[in-house]
Order: sequence, then C-alpha cells, then structure tokens
Amino acid sequence: MPEGCSIVIATIGRRRQKLNACLASLFQQTYKDLEVILVAPRAALLEGIDDRVRIIETNDINGSRNKNVGIENASKDFVAFTDDDCIAEENCISNMMRGFEGHDVAAVCGAVYLLSDPTPDVKGPQEKKVFKKTRDFLPPWEIGTGGCICVKKEVIQRIGLFDGKLGPGSRFYSAEDMDIIHRIIDADYSVLRDPSAVIFHDKTETYEQEIIRFYRYRFGLGAFFCKIRRNERAREFFFDNFLVDEIRKSWRDLRRSRTKEIARDCASFAGALLGFFACAFSSSS
Repeated sequence: MPEGCSIVIATIGRRRQKLNACLASLFQQTYKDLEVILVAPRAALLEGIDDRVRIIETNDINGSRNKNVGIENASKDFVAFTDDDCIAEENCISNMMRGFEGHDVAAVCGAVYLLSDPTPDVKGPQEKKVFKKTRDFLPPWEIGTGGCICVKKEVIQRIGLFDGKLGPGSRFYSAEDMDIIHRIIDADYSVLRDPSAVIFHDKTETYEQEIIRFYRYRFGLGAFFCKIRRNERAREFFFDNFLVDEIRKSWRDLRRSRTKEIARDCASFAGALLGFFACAFSSSS
C-alpha cells in the first residue's frame, strides 16, 4: 500500500462540535501514516484542537485558496480532502490508498452518505469503476465529490490546484470539487470510484438553510459549466440535459403538489442558470 497521506480540511471554525467529531474519526483510521492539516482564516478559532493537527493560518475565508495552502504545505505524496462536518469510517483512508496500489489512477473517490439517512448523498455507481477521458462529457458528480477524495500531490499541482473563484467563501459558492475532478480527467488521468471508502456528512439544517444550500450548490455548478463552455459536449449537456431535467423534476413535483420540493427545484434551476450567466458576465467584463 502506498505510504503517506495528508488530509486537508479548510474550515472557518463555525462548526466546532462537528469538526471535533471529524478529527476524532480521522485519528481512528486503520491507516496510520496520516498528517491532518487544518487551514483556517484565524488560528485562534481552533484553540484547544488536538495537538496532532497541523494548523495553518491564512487570513482568508476562501475555501479553495485555503485548500491550496494545505496542498502546498502537505508533507505526504498523497493528499485527501474532506469537510469539517464529515465523519470517516475507520477504513476510509485505507481503502482509498489501496486503490492507488491496485489501479493506475491519479485520484480515488469514495462514497458520501448523509449521517441521518442511508441513501447516498452523491449519486454514482455503487461498484468500483475506473473513469477515463472520453469523447462525451462525463459529469464529475458521477465520479465523486470533494468530501471524500484522495489525489496524488504531484498531479493536483500539475493541473493547477483548486480554482479560487469556486467553492465556499468564493464569488460562486461551490463546485470547486466538480471542477478539480473534471480537470483531472480532462488532463488524461484516470480516477477510481471506490464506494468502500465511506464518509458520512452531518448535514443538519433547517428547511430555509436547505433551500439556500441547493441554490448555492447549483449556482457554483452553473459557473463551472460556464468555465468549460468551450467544450461543446459539456455546453450541450448543461442546456439540453441538466437544465431540462431540472424543469422536468419541477413539473413532476408541481403535479404531485410537493410544495417543499417545488421550492427546492426552483432554487436549483435558478441557481444553475444564474451561476452560468454570472460567470459569463464576469469573464467578459
């Protein structure tokens, strides 16, 4: 099994109890050659954290730029990422690292589940599968998510790290993970999806917070599609498949009088469309 993995978590210290649970799960991993790096805008936010954690202060709330700081400071050859409200199964890192041993891949993505729900939070094949660049557009969420991914450090440095315009604390809120997975594949590297590497996401929120989250997720996703709009297949997928599917879902929920789902559907559709054109406008200005 490959040796050495740095786990980078960008946090702004708002979810201390969840962060403590996250760190506890990382220090209980069966894979022991771990370095845990927390990158935060102010080190004081993390006072009292387990002293096995490396804390890096940046004075920056941009999650993507903070992840990049973590990558550049990582001492291991493999860098994993998760969020400060996630809990890893004890063999999560071992299973991801074993994926590099058994396959010629640049990254390994695991499965993410809601802590309160056995249904997968991220859609994707429930068997091991290696993804490679194809002629058709490959939706990155079919491969994995930034909540459970490990990448060879040399590869993520070579493709240009995370995009600071995407992700938490940025102008487009999210989709930095979709962008990085897409760029790994687009650079002719392979990625393994291994659902035996499991992360649980503690996504407790009010209904209003859920609507905001769906809007921001889709706003970032729209910006991501705008960023790659010169890829004809990706552009066609966004307008002819992704947005159309969102409209169909809204129509189904409307017919069935699913009031709560309709609001979420509208937030998702509006977010994706507005994110695309907001990105296009900012690129041309």
